[in-house]
This record gives sequence, C-alpha cells and structure tokens, in this order.
Amino acid sequence: SDWSSDVCSSDLDHQVYSFRIVGNRLRDTKQLVSIPESKSLDAMAPDAAGHKLFVADGDAGNIYVIDLITARHSVFATGLNQAKALAVDSRRRRLCVAAGKRIIAIQLDDGKSRTIIKDNLKSASGVAFDAGGQMWVSDFGLNVLIGPM
Repeated sequence: SDWSSDVCSSDLDHQVYSFRIVGNRLRDTKQLVSIPESKSLDAMAPDAAGHKLFVADGDAGNIYVIDLITARHSVFATGLNQAKALAVDSRRRRLCVAAGKRIIAIQLDDGKSRTIIKDNLKSASGVAFDAGGQMWVSDFGLNVLIGPM
C-alpha cells in the first residue's frame, strides 16, 4: 500500500482511521488502531520512508507512533503538552513538534530530543517542511508564518 497517498484522521473515541480520496469520493475507510489510553488525539504526521504515523495527544503530552505495517502503537515521546502540530523532517530523520512557545525536534532513530526554537514564539500552531527541506512555522498568537528556516 502507498501510505503517502492516504489521509488519516482520529476521532473522540481514541481511534485512528485511514482513508483515500479518489477524485471527490471517499474510498477504503478503515480503522488503523485504537489508542484507548489517549485523552485527545490531534495532530498527525506520516513518515512514509519508515512506514509510521506519529499522532499527538496534546492533552496528555504524549506522541504515539503507529507502525503502518503491523498496526501496533507505542508511546514515542512524553512531556509535550500543547502539541499542536507535527511534521517529519525526512532529510534529518526527525519529528518536529509545535508545542506552546517552542519547536522540539525528536530524532526518529533514537528518540533524543532538543528544543530548536524557544524564544521567538507565542503560540506555535503549525510546522511543515517544503520540498527543499526548509522548515516553516506558524504562530497563532503572533499571527505570523515564519520561514524558511
């Protein structure tokens, strides 16, 4: 399956779903996994190369990782309250998390994390990478888009 073309969604019942949009039609809807220990599933980011999906639970401060081949999940990172957005930086093999006033990078291979932006944000609400691998950050509190970085 080509997971890069799938769209994933979560609901209030701790479920993560996969579906395809073909033309203007919804196709192949299926439940990927249930994460009953979660409080509120929110932002998601696929790692197509690793066949994984990262899902934020901002209320609990956890990031879960779902193996898209086995459909099993585990806790990837903790202590990340207010995680509002996730993006995989495939070039540097890291997950970037917009959480409150900071952007945190977590290495995909070993889980080591470090804060890469902490002083210039009021309320980070988005993080993304362009085709050139440059990072862009949106800040809802400052009403700005910052980048490229």
